[in-house]
Amino acid sequence: MRPPPKRLLRRKSLTLLISDDPIYRDSRGSGQASAGGQSNETNPTNSLLDTNRIGWYHARSVAAIIYDIYDGASTVDNDSLNLGLAPIYNTLTSNGFKNNRYYTSIYLFANQLLNHVPAASRATTQTALNALLSRQNIVGRGDNGAGETNRGDLPASARVLPVYKSLSTATSPITICSVNDAGTNNRLGNRTFVEVSFAESGSHTLTMTSDTASKGTQPWIFWLPYQGDARVFSNRQWTREPRSWTSTRNFQAGVPLVLQAADFRNINTSSGSDSCFSLSVVKNP
Repeated sequence: MRPPPKRLLRRKSLTLLISDDPIYRDSRGSGQASAGGQSNETNPTNSLLDTNRIGWYHARSVAAIIYDIYDGASTVDNDSLNLGLAPIYNTLTSNGFKNNRYYTSIYLFANQLLNHVPAASRATTQTALNALLSRQNIVGRGDNGAGETNRGDLPASARVLPVYKSLSTATSPITICSVNDAGTNNRLGNRTFVEVSFAESGSHTLTMTSDTASKGTQPWIFWLPYQGDARVFSNRQWTREPRSWTSTRNFQAGVPLVLQAADFRNINTSSGSDSCFSLSVVKNP
């Protein structure tokens, strides 16, 4: 998944729709003298030679799906949807999408899209949309991608799945990981997404601590405004092992907190490593 929030539906996807052109072009280099591009009518493959294999985390997969939803039925890739721009725009500007507690993703977009097509065609749209998602090896459904099985060829030890881990006082602590197997800064496995549930309202302490095998880590947690809070960054202790992050705040029963956690080195530098952490939430007296 591509954090920060509201980034997974890449700008390139909307550029293609507005220009009514499946070819995405990008200039680069000195004086913008070089350029590259790709056709989003030609779907990316799942070749083992491709280090960015297709899936829910792959920008090209997301762009291809959105363009296929927009365009007419195509003999190039055999998609059967032809919804045009209106339902896509209406989805992106809807409260169900903008104010959703889950981060923006192809899951959230696809699930909310169905609310913006005529009721009479919703079932056929769902079938066609599922076919597009499955073609890109996207198995999860619902706003949060429940049931996803594609971990992008990363090892099970990376703990990429489920897309959203669950944490509560009843399940605390859980183990989460931040890995650089696919690269750093903005790659699959750099961050973990966690949904924290609170059985009681009141003060709770969240703590993220590196495990004994992970040395030199920089545990980091971030979440969007919660019940009027400002954006939350780490209260961190990185000076001695085990390294930790902690925050004590008031949370409301029945209002889950969705956060992202990482080894800061994996999202801000190229010097990260595979590391795992204990994440806990405790209700304070």
